[in-house]
Amino acid sequence: MSDSNDKRKLRAELASFAGLWQGGFLNHIDAPQIRDLRQVWDVCVAPYAPGARVLEIGPGRGAWTRRMLDVGAKHVYCLDALSARHNGFWKYVGRRDAARVTYRRVTDFECSDVPAQSIDFLFSFDAFCHISYTGMRHYFSSFRRALRSGAAGFVMIADAEKHEALRQRGGERFRPAPDADDIRSYDGPPAPGRWYWVGRRRCHELLVSLGYEVIASDVDACARDAICHFVWNG
Repeated sequence: MSDSNDKRKLRAELASFAGLWQGGFLNHIDAPQIRDLRQVWDVCVAPYAPGARVLEIGPGRGAWTRRMLDVGAKHVYCLDALSARHNGFWKYVGRRDAARVTYRRVTDFECSDVPAQSIDFLFSFDAFCHISYTGMRHYFSSFRRALRSGAAGFVMIADAEKHEALRQRGGERFRPAPDADDIRSYDGPPAPGRWYWVGRRRCHELLVSLGYEVIASDVDACARDAICHFVWNG
């Protein structure tokens, strides 16, 4: 796909989010649920956020952001396809720590508002499952400019095999099972709120091709979704 075609595709992808999740998607980290977000916090965030300059993709209303600020994150750069007002971000996060937060509504996948070599820790949950393979490739490419050497990243992605394994165990009732066409269309056209089943293997291969060290294709902190752990050593 040419760069101009990529840009058209990704503009349409960002536009497909307009009007979704009014008031901001909120992960209730402490609420008991099958995905056990407390375990995601303990494994993927708590060891890395204190004292770090963080880049968070898709903060929604700001549940993870608020927690990272509470444990002493130095600064959190929040990039989202929707505005802070639409998400109710500042209403939830509060203005007490506003000096330690930069919120930007993105118009592309370039991370141009994030200073070069400034980020110690990258985190995204419940966002990349809605991003196509092309969008992931552009995001992971642009992260390299923003990340400091040694920066750790944890990104949740949609993995059909893991999702179906949980369904077979009787633990998934929220989403319909992905069919074969859904799985094949991991880089297909956008639709409001659609999932892109990029999967662990493709994500791993993409990261390696861009020069990242992949620590784990899935840290297995979440029963339903894969969370890829990687490091930038550039």
